[in-house]
Amino acid sequence: MRSKFGDYEELVVVNTKTQTIATSASQVSALSFPPDWQTRAKADTPIMGQAYQDPTLRKMVMLIAVPIRAQDGRFLGLLAVKLNFHTVEKILDRSTLAATGASYLIAPDGAVIAKSNRTSSEGITLKHLSRLFDTARRPETDSALLEYPDGQGKPVIGVLRTLAQLDWGVVAQIGKEEVYAQTVQIRSLTAAIGLGLLLAIGLAAYVLGLTIVRPLNRLADGAAKVAEGDLGVKLPVIGRGEVGYLTEAFNEMVERLRQSQDQLATINRMLSDRNQELQTVSITDSLTGLYNRKHFMDVLASEVARATRCRHQFSVAMIDADHFKEYNDTLGHQAGDALLKGIGAILRESLRSMDYASRYGGDEFIVLLPEASSDEAVEVAERIRKRASTARLGGETDLAAVTVSIGVATFPEHGKTPEAIIAGADGALYHAKRNGRNRVVIAGADRQPDLGLAS
Repeated sequence: MRSKFGDYEELVVVNTKTQTIATSASQVSALSFPPDWQTRAKADTPIMGQAYQDPTLRKMVMLIAVPIRAQDGRFLGLLAVKLNFHTVEKILDRSTLAATGASYLIAPDGAVIAKSNRTSSEGITLKHLSRLFDTARRPETDSALLEYPDGQGKPVIGVLRTLAQLDWGVVAQIGKEEVYAQTVQIRSLTAAIGLGLLLAIGLAAYVLGLTIVRPLNRLADGAAKVAEGDLGVKLPVIGRGEVGYLTEAFNEMVERLRQSQDQLATINRMLSDRNQELQTVSITDSLTGLYNRKHFMDVLASEVARATRCRHQFSVAMIDADHFKEYNDTLGHQAGDALLKGIGAILRESLRSMDYASRYGGDEFIVLLPEASSDEAVEVAERIRKRASTARLGGETDLAAVTVSIGVATFPEHGKTPEAIIAGADGALYHAKRNGRNRVVIAGADRQPDLGLAS
C-alpha cells in the first residue's frame, strides 16, 4: 500500500485500547484518535482524526481508521492509516505570493499543518489566527482579511479561507511594506513638492481624487467581497502607478485563492476516494476477491430483517471443495490458492447481480440468494456444482477433477435467524460430504434428496 500511495506513511492495526498490534513501520509511533472514536467505531463509521505532529516521523500527519469486528459483531479494534501532507505542501509551494508572500494550512488552534517549502512556520501568529478564524466562522462568510504582525513583528496582510469539511483554514499573506511600497514613495514625493508648489497641490489633489480615490474605493469594495467569500472578483487595472500595482496584486491574490480552493476541493475528493478504498479492503477477501465473512454476516442479518418484514423467503448455500486438504498437501499451497480463486470465479459467473458470494473460511464458501425458494436455490447450486466438476480447476494433474459439495437452507423453513440458517446449510453440507461428496443437499431431516453424482 505504501509503494502504491505515496501519501500513506504507515498502516496500523490497534486493539480496543488503542494499543498497536501491527504496523507497517519499522517502529511503533504515536497515534492520535479523536475523543469520540469509540462512538464512531461502534456505529461502523470511518474515524477521521485531527492533524498532529508525529514525534517519530517528525512531520504532520492525519489518522484515518475503520473498525474491525469479529464474526459475532464484537468490536476488536481499528485498521488505521497515517496520511502525510506532501501533496498539500507542493500545492502551497506553487501558490506562494510575491517576494514576502507565504501560504499555510492551519488548524483552528493555530497549529501549522502544512506550509510552502520556503516559508517558516514562525511567521504566523496564533492570536491573530484566532481573530481570523472568528471572523471566518461568522454565518455570512467563510473567509477573513486581516492586517497583523508576523512572527518577526513585521506587518503583513493575511486572508484566511476555511474548509468546512475539515474545520481547517488556508492562509495567504503578503508583507504590507511590499504592498504599499510605491504608495509610500509617492506620498513622500508629493509632500516634498507641496512645500514649494502650493498651487500645484490643489490641482494634484483634484487629479488624485479621480485617479486614486476611486480605484482605492473599488479595492476596498473588492476586499469586502473577498472577505464575504466571493472569489469571482476581478478589478480593472487603471494606470501603472501604485494603485495599478496594488490592483494587480489584489487580482493575483484572489486568483491564487480561487486556484487553492479548487485544489483543496480536489484533495477532499481524493481523501474521500482513499477512504472508500479502505472501506472496500475491509469487506473483501484478498485471495478470491469475494466478500469476506464479516461483511457477509452483516448482509445476512439485514436480509433476515428485510425478509421478516416483507414476509418473503431467501436461501443460503454453503459450498466446500472436496478433498481440498489432500489436494493442498499434494500440490502445495500455491496450487490450493489457485483452486480457491477458480471456485470464486465460478461463483461470480453463476450468480445474479443481486446475490452475495463470500469466502466463509478455508476452503468453504457461502452464497446468499435473496428471494430464492429452495427449488431455485438447488437449481443455482447444481449449476455451480456442474461447472466446478467440468472446469478442471486443478489443471492437468491426477487431481484435476476437483468437485464441490453444497448444502442449501431456506428462510424461514430451515431457520429464522442468521445462525439457524447457516447451521441448516452447514448440516446439509455435512450430509453431502458423508454421502459421497459432489452433490447438493437441502437442509432438514425429511428433505435430503440425492441431487448430485458421487463421481
